Amino acid sequence: MNRAQRVLDHVQSRPADAVRWSRELLDDPTATPLELVGAWWALGRAYTELDRLDQGIDALRRAIERADGFGLTDLAADIRVSLATCLLLAGDTS
Repeated sequence: MNRAQRVLDHVQSRPADAVRWSRELLDDPTATPLELVGAWWALGRAYTELDRLDQGIDALRRAIERADGFGLTDLAADIRVSLATCLLLAGDTS
């Protein structure tokens, strides 16, 4: 997840750039499954930082679906924490 990790590392300090970088990674046909999951996760977190919560929720759900699909259950659990935070910020406490 090397390339995705670099994006994740900048989500809070440079969220607009993280959105762009995530999109570029998602469009890269050489991206590994792990990088794709990480890119969706970074995208969701960046949207959350930018207060674009509906888009953040959607991206984080996509990240979880893909992580589960690739058998990355530990990573999916970590992403669910980000999703819970985003849902809470959106007012969804259920």
